[in-house]
Parts: sequence; structure tokens; C-alpha cells
Amino acid sequence: MTSTNNLAFTAPINPAGATPHLSLDQIWSGLLLKIRSAETFVPAAIQSTKVVDEYIDPATGNPVTVREVTFRETQKIVKETVTAFKPCRVEFAQPDGSRVSNVISQGADGELFMTYIFEWRHPGASEKELAELLGKEKKMSQMAVEGTIKPTHGFKAIAYIEILLDLRDSFDLIGSTRDGMPMKEALSPYRLSFFTLIKTYTRASSSLTTQLQTYTQTLIMLEARLEQASLLKRVVDAIKDLVQDCNFDCNDSGIALQAMDNSHVALVSMLLRAEGFSPYRCDRNIALGINLLSLTKVLRAAQNEDILTLKAEDSPDAVNLMFESAETDRLSEYDIKLMDIDQEHLAIPETEYAATVKMPSGEFQRICRDLNQLSESVVIEASKEGVKFSCQGDIGNGSVTIRQHTNVENPEKNVTIDLSEPVALTFSLKYLVNFCKASNLSTFVELHLSAEVPLLVEYGLGSGHLRFYLAPKIGDEE
Repeated sequence: MTSTNNLAFTAPINPAGATPHLSLDQIWSGLLLKIRSAETFVPAAIQSTKVVDEYIDPATGNPVTVREVTFRETQKIVKETVTAFKPCRVEFAQPDGSRVSNVISQGADGELFMTYIFEWRHPGASEKELAELLGKEKKMSQMAVEGTIKPTHGFKAIAYIEILLDLRDSFDLIGSTRDGMPMKEALSPYRLSFFTLIKTYTRASSSLTTQLQTYTQTLIMLEARLEQASLLKRVVDAIKDLVQDCNFDCNDSGIALQAMDNSHVALVSMLLRAEGFSPYRCDRNIALGINLLSLTKVLRAAQNEDILTLKAEDSPDAVNLMFESAETDRLSEYDIKLMDIDQEHLAIPETEYAATVKMPSGEFQRICRDLNQLSESVVIEASKEGVKFSCQGDIGNGSVTIRQHTNVENPEKNVTIDLSEPVALTFSLKYLVNFCKASNLSTFVELHLSAEVPLLVEYGLGSGHLRFYLAPKIGDEE
């Protein structure tokens, strides 16, 4: 016998002091957006939403969306069938028979209310287990209702939705114009999600729907959401003094960057894999040419804990950065103009290094800064005795030697050395000090050395990496 918890929760849509005052059309538009992007409304509970199918129910004419929702805490993926009953109800059905109804209702004086009705199925659950689950589900129901109303009040999107509603009747031909502007140019500020939203909202004719589907393909091609803006801020801070302009190469695997400094002595390579974003979408390979000084100025507007979303259209002339506060309703958007950068992409061969040193990144930074006070160059020598950093300067000499060791109580202080043969090379301290700006990205840094090949300095970025390659000094350069 299937055990079920039934409950409902209601809240006013326009409580005292709430702005803007939402109309029935606006809150309905918010519900439609929630079908496709549940994480926008309840990010604490839902990590991502993936639409896998859409169709019109031939019996009722109601739009149906089949989606996969990933829950953040359990990482469980649940497939749901969602039916929209314009203009007042959305039904969510799960494979186990659980159902959720989102209902917009009106009071005697025209006031609007949002009610969520839950039918949670728990096969085989005891009465005690049902009671425990009911307590959690009551909290969840309140969070779900308030999580729908509050973000909709804060949406700048409301203005976009209203404009799109006004424009839908002008959508006779993709090549048509509005106010003397080509349709694509006139509508480019309005993001893909709103075109998808308006398509569902209107339940338009097949002709209009086909045009909208065709048009949306020309809009957002890239969308990448980082849980913390601090990651990109620190990456850009670490490389902006080496490289001024560079391409961010985006594909379905993630976002990569490769560029050389003006002297062609150092090369920087970055990779942020797709799984490090949530969500991540890139419909085709696209290169975003960006001036890093401009990007730095915009990133300074973000708090470290802000959620950062990057968006770009097909054949873009700008990239959009959106910063969402994790604690307040603050939402900031910036567009950075893109550059056409002709940049050669170097194939970096796989190398078996003679020595690999993994050490605390803060310790490496300290060594480079200290020795830079004495000299412009440092000799890095790896042997069975350890790794020695030494320099000679006008005011004197200096050296620091580290040996492999394991600290059980403080593993962040561990040093490991993998050595196949001794190696000693000389490098510019100016560049190494620059590389060390990435120290706050990772607890550890890896140094890879071999004779007659560039030094590789690598910092881990969770699901990616930041790598610096530095040519050794030879002969008179030393």
C-alpha cells in the first residue's frame, strides 16, 4: 500500500510593501519561467533543470514540458511531466505518482494568492517515517511558494516579458523590422529564456512557433553559471599583468584560454571544464575576444560570494555578465564589448618531466618574493637531496632548500618530489613572482622541470587548471 503525505500552503502574491505589484499575467509568466529554470527560484534546493521534450496535449491544447530536475543536496535526478493550464495552474507529475500543483487564485477584492498543493508518495513508509517526512515537506512547501513569489517581484525580466508580449503580433517574418530596425537587432537585448517563455505563454499558431524556434537559435549560444564569482576574479587577476587581450575559447567541454606574453617568454593556459559550471551550455564553438583590463573593472563590481553567469549570443559583439547576490535581491548586469583577436593557438606536447614538485602555493610565493629582492634570476635545482632555489645578486646570494615531507596534522604543508633524473635550470624571477598571483586559487602548486623545455607551473581550479609555461634562461641571459 502506498503511503501519501498531502499538504498545501498559500501566500499572498502582493503582500504589503511588495514592489512591483504583480498582475495575473506577470505571475503566470513567472510560473512558466519556473518550469524551465527551477533553480532560478529555489537555488538552495534545485541545482539544474534540463528540458528534454515539449509538446501540445492534443486533447486539451495545453503545453506540456518534460524536464529533468537535479536536486542539490542529494544530486538525485527526477524526471517530471509539467502541464500548464493557462492562466492559473501548473501541474508537476513524477514517475512515482507524486504530484505538485501551483495554483494562482483571486480573492473577493481581486487580490492574488499562490497556493501549492503537494501529494508526496512514500511507498512502504511507516507512520513514524511519514510524520518525520511531513515536517520537512511543510517547510519545503512554504519555501517553494515564497521562492516563486519573491524572485518574480525582483525580476528585471518582467519588463522584458511585457515588451515581448507587445511584440509578439509583429512577428510575421524573421526578416521584418520594428521601428526601422531589423527584428534581430531590435530584440537582441531580450534573452533566449524569454523567447522560450513567450512561445509557451502564447500557445501560438504553428507558423509563429516555428518562427520563434528558428529565431531563438540566433540568440543565446553560451550560458555558464559559476556558484562564486571569486574564481573568475582571481584567475583574471593572476594573468592580467602577463596578457592584455586574449580569446576565451568556449565549446561543449568548457571554457579555455591560451595566450603568450608580449616577449614570447611565457605562456598561460587556463581550462574551466563544463562540470565546474551549473548550468553550462554552449551550442557551438565560440571565441570571446576580451580585454582583460576591461574585464577586471567589471569583475570588481562583483562580491566574491556572488553567483556569476556569463552569456553570449551567436556572432556576439558583447558578452553579458550577471552577478546575483546569494544573500539579497541584488542583481547586476554588465556587457563587455568584444574584440576581434587574431591569436595563434599553440599545440602543447605531452612531456615526461624529469622532476615534479608539489608544494604549498604560499611557500612557493614566499620563496620567489624573497629571492626577487636579491636577484633577477633563480636557479631551480631538483636532486635526491630535495629542491633548491638559489640566486646571486649585487648585494649578495641566497638559497632556499625544501625536502619531501608529510605532515599528518597539517596536510596542506606536505611536499612531494617525483624525480627521474637531476635537473637544474635558471628562470626569470619577475615572471615567477607574476605566476604566484594565482596562489590564492589553490592550496598547492606543481612545478614540472626537464632540461631544455619550459618550466610548467600549475595551479588546480577544482574541475580545471591554470598553467604557466616559462622558458629557461640560457647562456648570457643568466
